[in-house]
Amino acid sequence: MRLSTVPASDILARLPGLLSRIGATGPADLGEVALLDIEARHPRGVGMVRVSNDDWIGLAYAVPNPDASSWTMEIAVDRDRVAAEMFAATAAAHVARTGVDEITLWIHDPELRIGGTEFALERTLHRMTVSLPLDQVAQWPDGVSVEAFEAQDASEWLRVNNRAFRGHPEQSEWSSADLERRLELAWFDPIGLRMIWLNERLAAFNWTKIHPGVGEVVGEIHVVAVDPDFRGQGLGKAATLEGLNYLHEVCGATRAILYVDDANAVGLRLYQGLGFIADELHRAYRWNASKH
Repeated sequence: MRLSTVPASDILARLPGLLSRIGATGPADLGEVALLDIEARHPRGVGMVRVSNDDWIGLAYAVPNPDASSWTMEIAVDRDRVAAEMFAATAAAHVARTGVDEITLWIHDPELRIGGTEFALERTLHRMTVSLPLDQVAQWPDGVSVEAFEAQDASEWLRVNNRAFRGHPEQSEWSSADLERRLELAWFDPIGLRMIWLNERLAAFNWTKIHPGVGEVVGEIHVVAVDPDFRGQGLGKAATLEGLNYLHEVCGATRAILYVDDANAVGLRLYQGLGFIADELHRAYRWNASKH
């Protein structure tokens, strides 16, 4: 299978047409990792397309993870005209020729299963949703203050994020540049990055976002984390509740979503206890160049 490399600017122009032709909506679209990089001022990823009669019938986009040890890839394919697994394997091999050894392929369409031996299922991510407002309020220990993010907080945010997510494939080992790229996104609102200080130390944060669109206002708990030094004090639940209250009271959201790993039993129990229910499934598959 022959693929062509394309720049992010071309993808922005032609992606809507591809998604329209394949009938992709919601979880069947390219996911956030690819879209964030495609829309960035300085994209770092590699875009690859399969073309038939000048139509794009398959798109793969791969982005280096913050720790640079592996890449994340996402795909959108016309499954009536191209085999998704073969397309993904060809794209992975193409990226590997640049020296990349490990690639994580995220599949956001619950109907698309990747089998065979090319990819090994590694993670399952649940999207969960809840109606707002909740009937619970945040309970804080003494000494807590909740503030909006400010530019001078960047180093503290990075410290807490990298401690909280040590070893996480996408969220660990963030640099100042990684954070800056997110702060430049159109949806970023510093007030929505809820910074939770305890005795003048950043103990936790809840990064919220509002999804654009018409009709119902949907908010998201984008990233929530507690510094390991402050665990066991109920800050994770309180931070989540505070963020949900902010999304409803300040932003007008009537529904909230978040994503949680199937292996995160503590997180699943917390969110289920708050009334969240799972409504989407996303799967990550590992491809290793040394095995091919």
